[in-house]
Amino acid sequence: MDTLLRNTIFKFSSTSELRRVLYVSSEKDYIVTIVLSGRRRSPSIHKYDEWMSMIANGSLEVCEDPYLDLPFNHALTASMKSRQAKAWAAIEPIVRDVPAIFDSHYRNQQITIRAREVGCHNDSIRDWLNEYWQKGCTSSVLLGKRNNCGAPGKTKPTRTMSGTNNDQHNILEVKRGAPRSITGGVGLNISEEHRRLIRIATDVFYKKNKKATLKYAYLKMIRQYYPDSIRINENQKIEIVLPDTVPTYQQFIYWHNKENSEYDEIRARDGKLYFEKTLRPLLGNSTFESIGPGYRYQIDATIADIYLISRR
Repeated sequence: MDTLLRNTIFKFSSTSELRRVLYVSSEKDYIVTIVLSGRRRSPSIHKYDEWMSMIANGSLEVCEDPYLDLPFNHALTASMKSRQAKAWAAIEPIVRDVPAIFDSHYRNQQITIRAREVGCHNDSIRDWLNEYWQKGCTSSVLLGKRNNCGAPGKTKPTRTMSGTNNDQHNILEVKRGAPRSITGGVGLNISEEHRRLIRIATDVFYKKNKKATLKYAYLKMIRQYYPDSIRINENQKIEIVLPDTVPTYQQFIYWHNKENSEYDEIRARDGKLYFEKTLRPLLGNSTFESIGPGYRYQIDATIADIYLISRR
């Protein structure tokens, strides 16, 4: 490597520590780097020649940037865009003040001044600066870590709280989700047993009946598997009398969609042959295997539904 470039990632062979080059002086007498891991990391100043020597003897090696995989713009939520705009507006004057901003004393002064100007805490400015420098020195990285929030695809664990009833210690399940505002009662967390009944109802009442709707399957489920929680009124319609013991229709729909893809439904209700013939995705055709005109020929045979020649 003949020269050091800004934004290059280096790894120390002895410690496996990753550092990003933030600045290279025009005279090539010093560089500024920052450690990629950890919070509140401060930029460090190094002699240019020392780093070139470490690269030459193998103590330093160039690595791939671990923060290249940024989300596309259309995948950004409104909160991510808002956070990005707010953070960039706050730190833009600071990060453009190079190389002076790499002096720790001057940087602390500018952070205090800027925090007062934008009306936020000094630590917020420091966190945004760290994020900007560690992840690639571009405003596109100031999205926060909202992609790490939650547990997509994972069933949420049951939380419990202590309660007393007739001087006996009970463990009560905490209801997940927002409190009800229209329907009475507290609501029901869907357990593995409830999910098992939803799967059975889906297979028996929905997938095996092409004319059935999910609402029909839900009503059949609560009538068959939750008879003590419902009653049949004078119009022969189902009324739920114990709403805290029966899954709601919205919960039924949620778990049905979570455990069944659209392709699974079509194959079960309309048959595998219909799916393969009509809806199967085409991943390619024979022209992909041809390198030019005349390279491949195909013969197609169709059985006609009439006699084309005399039997004699």
